[in-house]
Amino acid sequence: MDVTEELVQRLDWHWTNQLRPRLAGLTDAEYFWEPVAHAWNVRPRVSEATAPQPGTGPMTVDFTFPHPDPPSVTTIAWRLAHIVVGCLGMRNASHFGGPPSYDDFAYAATADDALAQLDSAYAVWLAGMRRLDAAALAEPCGPAEGQRAALSMAGVAHQPRGQPPRRRDRGAARSLGHHDHMSGSGTREDPWQLTTAPGTSAYAMWRDEEADPPALVCQVGSTTLRYHLSAIDDLANWLRAQGDWVDLGAADEQKPAKPATVEAWGRDEGNPVGGWYGLRKGYRARFGMYLPPLLEKLGLVEREHNPRNNRVRATNR
Repeated sequence: MDVTEELVQRLDWHWTNQLRPRLAGLTDAEYFWEPVAHAWNVRPRVSEATAPQPGTGPMTVDFTFPHPDPPSVTTIAWRLAHIVVGCLGMRNASHFGGPPSYDDFAYAATADDALAQLDSAYAVWLAGMRRLDAAALAEPCGPAEGQRAALSMAGVAHQPRGQPPRRRDRGAARSLGHHDHMSGSGTREDPWQLTTAPGTSAYAMWRDEEADPPALVCQVGSTTLRYHLSAIDDLANWLRAQGDWVDLGAADEQKPAKPATVEAWGRDEGNPVGGWYGLRKGYRARFGMYLPPLLEKLGLVEREHNPRNNRVRATNR
């Protein structure tokens, strides 16, 4: 077995199938969008500033130390800069001679430039990992990894993927930006008003981005269900990949889901969250019942409205 190739293939599979597609087509509006006032962002440098202005060139990134408590909300632009410099860049510089540090990095003024920086930094990491043989992968990664100094290079191979919540939050942030213009803003005070596919049951959904992990709340009468907020983009992307109609297959948590249905995918270990999108044990299911109507309202899918056995498929959006 070629250990290096196996590690590289696993890393590149996550990059190619989970992280990078969710950033495809990122617009400047999404890139700089601030979901709350005073969010940390990438912004034009000013000549008279009291706060630090890291980086070089016309753009800088918001930063203070020690970090504020509670932490500041960050934009997609800020998070991409953190991944490019703080995750990929610092490790590239430590292990493979990669991009510069926070202080001398030229932060991107457009979404396209930021994605180009991301792709470039990832390519450096991937190429560096490919150069390591089994013996090099077994060596300690060293003081550059701080408390993980004794961990092998194989152990840090996947670190630049970013922690899973970080990756999901970037997708959730895009969802919030896409959908903020809709009637029914998707807040607790002004939730999305929805009905199940046959039109027989009404319910409401809203975002709870302050939850950990960020959640999509579903209120059905007196019953509250919660799903990963990233389910919006994740399900839309999966349906696009199917390229055809998919059965909803709604089922309770205690019942098995029909294979190859929305319900089955919403609890499958191979999906981006590694299992249940539902967050409240005992109420983790009915993913195929409550998610597709929301995606239809958002213009991401079309669905059937028959008395039973309904299907859904992605739109071209």
